[in-house]
Amino acid sequence: MTVYHHCHKLLIKKFMKNIFSLLLLFMCGCHIAIDETRVFNVNNVVNFNNAIRNTNAKDYIYDIVDSVKLIKLEVNEESVLYDFDNFEIGNGHIYILDRYKGGSVVIFKTDGSFVKRLPFGDGPKDINKALDITFDSAKNELIVYTGDFFIKKYTAKGDFISSYPTKYIIHDMLPLKSGNGYIAVQKEIGNESQLFSVIWTDTCFVPQRVKNLMLRTYNISEPHFLTYDKEGNINLSRFMDNNIYSIDDNTIELKRRIVFNDCELNLPKVVNAVNYEELESAMINDKYLYTGKFCETNNYEFYTFKSKNDFRCILYRNKKNGKILGPIKITTDASLIECPSIYAHSYGDYFIAVEYHSDDFMQYAANSKVFSKAQMDILKNSTAEDNPLIIMYKLKDEI
Repeated sequence: MTVYHHCHKLLIKKFMKNIFSLLLLFMCGCHIAIDETRVFNVNNVVNFNNAIRNTNAKDYIYDIVDSVKLIKLEVNEESVLYDFDNFEIGNGHIYILDRYKGGSVVIFKTDGSFVKRLPFGDGPKDINKALDITFDSAKNELIVYTGDFFIKKYTAKGDFISSYPTKYIIHDMLPLKSGNGYIAVQKEIGNESQLFSVIWTDTCFVPQRVKNLMLRTYNISEPHFLTYDKEGNINLSRFMDNNIYSIDDNTIELKRRIVFNDCELNLPKVVNAVNYEELESAMINDKYLYTGKFCETNNYEFYTFKSKNDFRCILYRNKKNGKILGPIKITTDASLIECPSIYAHSYGDYFIAVEYHSDDFMQYAANSKVFSKAQMDILKNSTAEDNPLIIMYKLKDEI
């Protein structure tokens, strides 16, 4: 199985997954003050029409790679990873939420060495079906949201600190850069209002206020709605919402409006994106959807779109000069980093990909252009019994 098809299989699986069926116990109905008819400053608008249609693009991502880090995760009886949904990096550690026993958390150092798997169980210090994780760099704490509606905090090395009942559903969460609390979000199926909710909480995850996004999106399982920008503010990006929002301690406002009118697909309202086959049947070859997969490094922004035949139309935007690189094509001449992770993740200067093992690692002709000899040896010696590889790649400032 190729890396491409493995990623495709994982994406389909995540599209079809039912995450929650519980009703929200806490609910607040205040609405976000964003006027959809407002004329935005041109600096907020990014037009992808030409970039998406650029079928003759000659630039490949490996031509502008500055450096690559390849992390081989240690394998032992406790560290073997199942199909994992999410991961975070912070303070020299990698935190992975995998599907063991319905949701468990494994900690590695950034050199790949195993630290621990958080204990699974019903005790106050244990994890009962972890559903989401994040890392609070300001407090040096790992945060875990569990299926029994608890937030549990641990040290960077995984030692238990405290536990808080939440009594409400969380689909993604990030610490505010001020250290004064957290942002949590709920998809439309997470509350009785059936609106996408942004929740500001205190340091104990007690909700302080809520804003609802009026534009409806489809209820798709995603590991990330929230990411950081280089200033430490929080980005919010959603499937089929062509707006990217910026959130701080007090406000939520438009950061980017994505425009691709000439090639945008307008789906009928009856399409239910929880059913991947139904969504797929409504799509056509030359029309695209914005997937909501957005993240950024200090010098680039990462976007993906999707059409019926194009699994992922991948585009990078240079933040300094506005030039758009792509669409990135996945071919036998490409390198592994040309199939970025479905997790759409970044950390500082680096984008992050997760690569599952297959027999065709070495068929990517451009691997030797971006990986060192030592890294190539890791690729050559990888087996199906190994944990997935984490690849961090930095792009050049100028293109």
